Amino acid sequence: MYKLNKFIGMKKLTVISLLLIASLSCSKDEDNGLPSGIDFKQEMRDFVIGISQYAKTTKTSFIIIPQNGIELVTDDGNEDGNPNTAYLDAIDGNGQEDLFYGYDNDDVITPVATNTYLKAFLDVSRAVGNTILVT
Repeated sequence: MYKLNKFIGMKKLTVISLLLIASLSCSKDEDNGLPSGIDFKQEMRDFVIGISQYAKTTKTSFIIIPQNGIELVTDDGNEDGNPNTAYLDAIDGNGQEDLFYGYDNDDVITPVATNTYLKAFLDVSRAVGNTILVT
């Protein structure tokens, strides 16, 4: 029963976090239609870091492997940006879909520019010892 209560507690924390993020998004930026004043990449990093801290406190062998969203590995979300060490330390790898095939359409080679762009970020994560999984 204790584990079930902790699981339910984590689900409530997740729902509360998502509601908080949604409620903060009421103010819109005129230029792009997105809420202004919110660093969405950092919000997602903080969310993943929180999950990692909770999970690894509960079970030290728990692993965290985000799927896609590879731009989170750098502070500014740019290929040549500084690695975001707090985020990289919280994850154990990255999953990346469509790196070689299927980015635009199934069974179609991913454009070279897209492949190069994604690999630059994957290399940042791999350089700190994270596992890279490609599907």
